[in-house]
Amino acid sequence: MSPSATAQWLFLVVALWMKSAIADNHGMASTAEPGVFPSFEEVGIATDEFEIKFSNIHIIYKMAVFPSDKHFCENAFLFVFIPTRPSSFEIREAIRSSWVGDRPSNVVAKFIIGMTEDSEVFDLLLDEQNMFGDLILYDIEDNYANLYLKVHAAFNWQQAYCGKAEYILKTDDDTIVDLHRLLYWIEHDMSIRQQTNPAIIFGRLEEKGKPIRVESSKWYLSREAYPSNYFPPFVYGGTYLMSNQAVSAILRNTRYIQVIPNEDVLFTGLVSTQAGISRMDATKYFRVERTLRLREKCQDNVPFITSLYGFYQVTEFAENYMALRSVQCPINSTSSHFFGLMGKQRV
Repeated sequence: MSPSATAQWLFLVVALWMKSAIADNHGMASTAEPGVFPSFEEVGIATDEFEIKFSNIHIIYKMAVFPSDKHFCENAFLFVFIPTRPSSFEIREAIRSSWVGDRPSNVVAKFIIGMTEDSEVFDLLLDEQNMFGDLILYDIEDNYANLYLKVHAAFNWQQAYCGKAEYILKTDDDTIVDLHRLLYWIEHDMSIRQQTNPAIIFGRLEEKGKPIRVESSKWYLSREAYPSNYFPPFVYGGTYLMSNQAVSAILRNTRYIQVIPNEDVLFTGLVSTQAGISRMDATKYFRVERTLRLREKCQDNVPFITSLYGFYQVTEFAENYMALRSVQCPINSTSSHFFGLMGKQRV
């Protein structure tokens, strides 16, 4: 893509953002009719039909199919998907310009985005896809309550169009990942541990999580929806790595589980328990904070730390990605004692 094309697209994004801000300041309502969404077919975009099936929910929906999808995952070893809001144009560009743009040749990445009522945002998403070819678009409303549907849709897309990828990384759009280092640790640690169970998930393991019963919390879960006082072991949703076999097993077993809105508990806890998927702690790789020490714990002079979490400004991604890439090990350190964190496993 030429610099002029990039500049033109970013100008449209900024113009739309300014229009939205002015409307908010003057109390102007959106011109979009409530509940009316654009249609892929109306703009000549091909679609494939998919389903989401839990014990209490059955949804048929459509995903946009673009010509580039057919060859997008050729030679892909790792598939990365990043849930993001429709209007987060600048965040996506910051991610492309930093850690996703520096990915190894056998890693592919997609942003997954649900449907918006705003026809201007929808049109810009189509322009963005034409320029970058890295969006997954589907026709379920994009909001926080539907996050579990977004993750399920990403699983469906991966199995349909990227089924030969051996590993799948789910990571949020406020995260920075060193994909080069992640591939190293997949080869030298995670793939070895996978030999105990091909269907496996690595992340920050929570073994005694409790549902939140405070109604004002966005993570509120009523006793009617989830009677138990504890969740099964699950990994936190900011960043987790899954084997291809784990994703396939999850999709086969959702039909036996009643939906709860907590997507990480739902997929890596409830459904994974039903499916016999192993969950292993990888806290030393996937940090749930943005703090980076001058010298990090290492093995064979390779830092464990692979991802950082909590970046909300577009200006933060490039600088902090370079800091993550260049982090150093303690002097003369080849310690392997820190592998103790990986010892916890639940099936």
